[in-house]
Amino acid sequence: MHERARKYIGVDWVNPRFDKVAEVYDARGFYVDRPQDIADALREALALDEPSVMEIPVAEHFPSAAPLPSRG
Repeated sequence: MHERARKYIGVDWVNPRFDKVAEVYDARGFYVDRPQDIADALREALALDEPSVMEIPVAEHFPSAAPLPSRG
C-alpha cells in the first residue's frame, strides 16, 4: 500500500523571523542580511553571557547538486 500525496489548500507556509522568536523567549536575536555584517554580529553574540540566535537569510533556490563520480 502506498501513501497518497497530501495536498494543502489555502495554506501559505512562511517561516517566522527566528531572531524575533528568540526575543520572545528572553534570548538575544540577531538578523544579518549583509555578508559584511556577519563578523560583527557574531562577535557581539559570542560576547554575551546569554543565549542568542542569529538569523542569516539565504536564497531560496540552490543550484542542482554536482553529479557523483561513477564507480568504475
